[in-house]
Amino acid sequence: MNLEKNWLVFSVIAVICSASNFLDDEWKLWKSKYGKQYKNEEEEHFRRNVWEENWRTIHKHNTLANQGLKKYTLIANHFADMTSQERTQKSRMPCPKLNAPKAAVFQGKPAKGMSGYPEIPEEVDWRNSGCVSPVKNEGDFCDVSWAFSAVGVLESRYCLKNNELFSFSEQQLIDCLGSCCGGDPELSFEHVDEVGLMQSKDYEYTQTAFTCLYNPEDAVKINITKFYSLNRSGNIAKVLAVDGPVAVFLKVGNDFHFYNGGIYGDSEDECSNSIVQAVTFIGYGSECGTDYWLLKNSWGNEWGEKGYARINRVPSRCASTFSVVTAEIGDSE
Repeated sequence: MNLEKNWLVFSVIAVICSASNFLDDEWKLWKSKYGKQYKNEEEEHFRRNVWEENWRTIHKHNTLANQGLKKYTLIANHFADMTSQERTQKSRMPCPKLNAPKAAVFQGKPAKGMSGYPEIPEEVDWRNSGCVSPVKNEGDFCDVSWAFSAVGVLESRYCLKNNELFSFSEQQLIDCLGSCCGGDPELSFEHVDEVGLMQSKDYEYTQTAFTCLYNPEDAVKINITKFYSLNRSGNIAKVLAVDGPVAVFLKVGNDFHFYNGGIYGDSEDECSNSIVQAVTFIGYGSECGTDYWLLKNSWGNEWGEKGYARINRVPSRCASTFSVVTAEIGDSE
């Protein structure tokens, strides 16, 4: 009997040691891949524990995905050593509006007669037009996704109108309009219509908020004739298909940071109000009977599907808990 007990104890210890060694190796590989360094052993110990907890959560989710119980997978990416509180604090609701935009704003109403829109295709992906800039990375600097979302719309809409793709400056909007508590795409569009928008090569992203260094001589003039909001799925699809990308504030679950691929938001658990992230919708489609929105994020091209994601388009699910804003661009003045 004692021999059997000892064998059982040794077996349990062997399993624990094997799991510990595996996670040790995974931790070292993960740190090397993402260039992670910590100021002291205490911080590394803390981050290791956070990473391990996230790793187990991700592994549990992916087990369900492999069983067909989830429609998307997760991965221990560069966010994996951050606590859920840290990830939530970085993504906040937009700041209150400082003043009313001068252009017309439509709440759930068509920007122009939707009845006049042509029949739209079953799938749209504006990357095929050559008018979607490469995925950018906002880094760890507070809540600046609103600037990347607004700029993503302007880059694509300007290109579709003028057949020229620029990489515009998010830093101009951050310095001249925003702060760490967020920003407003509508105010961004108003600002750009009034003064233009510099290119990122002339006004580089620094992951800091600084004095507005806008230089009118380097700005591209953009004639924004109208900006407006939408909250009906059908209208969003029509505007996306016919006019181009739109800026979106998503309310998503904490695991969105770890999204790796598939269609996100197949249960209410992932659609809580814990995180708000501004993105750019660049299309839509359907896979195995599930309709989705195609979005461009600003967390680098190692996040998600090379920087992009698909989220469920069905009302009352994750994809319905957002606000949508876009702009129309006229001929250059």
